[in-house]
Amino acid sequence: MIKRAGETGKQVIAGAGENLYLRAAPSGAARWVVIKHMDGKNRERALGRYPETTLAVARAQVPAIVAKLERKLARIRTPDAPTKFHKFAEWYFDNHHRPGLSSTKGVEMWRLVLGKYLKPLGHLRVEQIRPHHVAEVLTSLTDRPAMMRDVRGKLAIVLEAARALGLTNTNAADWSIVKFHIPGAAVKGRKSYRSEHHGALELDHMPALMGYLRARDTMAAQCLEWLILTTTRSTEARAAMVEEIDLDAAIWAIDPARMKKGILHRIPLSPRAIEIAGEAIGTRTSGLLFPGRSGTKPVSDQTLRDLVFGYECHELGRAAPRATVHGFRACFGSWGQRQGYADEVLDRQLSHVADAYLRDDVLEIRREILKRWQSALV
Repeated sequence: MIKRAGETGKQVIAGAGENLYLRAAPSGAARWVVIKHMDGKNRERALGRYPETTLAVARAQVPAIVAKLERKLARIRTPDAPTKFHKFAEWYFDNHHRPGLSSTKGVEMWRLVLGKYLKPLGHLRVEQIRPHHVAEVLTSLTDRPAMMRDVRGKLAIVLEAARALGLTNTNAADWSIVKFHIPGAAVKGRKSYRSEHHGALELDHMPALMGYLRARDTMAAQCLEWLILTTTRSTEARAAMVEEIDLDAAIWAIDPARMKKGILHRIPLSPRAIEIAGEAIGTRTSGLLFPGRSGTKPVSDQTLRDLVFGYECHELGRAAPRATVHGFRACFGSWGQRQGYADEVLDRQLSHVADAYLRDDVLEIRREILKRWQSALV
């Protein structure tokens, strides 16, 4: 490649995978560059010279550079978002959270938490907040566990919004880390999404499973892939209705009557989920998204279970099923925790909570999470 650049007198560029490229000049000099297509443009950042910087070293730097580019672009898209914590928290609450609160008490509680309990963090920029700062706030509330949980929960939501907007790279209120800064708290542990009653397929096997499902191209396979991408329960996914899907807004709004909690559950759709919905809907304007053979009833739960076992049997060589359909929700929850997402946001995606303070803006936070979840499944 470098020789070709010298022969042609022009720059030559070759891809090395995952947004990494080697750019060679006619002079014979070459350097690694990261090129990421974002917002309709190619964003480029230079790495080290070749061969001084090896391929392995260059590849190791790519994720951090791509994340930095994404954060910078997010800040460009949201110029009104302040960076000081107290200003950001107020801006976030007034512009994104308060519109979703239906009770005066809920508004007052948020004001109390922001104005009193989180005041010590106010002078810091959002990106400066660390778990030990959060622990200092919570330590004064250890004799009031309910208030401590509420304060940490609201802080986690604010910081999750900040992360979605590119103002910080981590959620410093993540309990799995904060607890080690509070004496005696670590032994209580963090919520576990794993359950011995619902076997979950290991995350390492998920990309192969998704490929297995796409290769089948059946209504049941599409339904199971949809269930995994949207992190829903079997009954919710199988009974999805065409009229619940808004492809333009990329939202699936499940009828409250079909939800375990009895409340409307809005699910942001990832790009692949939109494709599945578009293919399933076709020219229909109503009816089941994934009808069974009769056309009037949804695909059966047993059909989905058979697909999972078929993968385990043929691809993993298992003689008996271990994974369950419901276990994919546990897989998502565990993955989300490893990524550092707040339990409150993961619970909202899994429809484990019905609290009024987790509404409108959390939808966009969850949209980004589900996009990354889809990427983890490829």
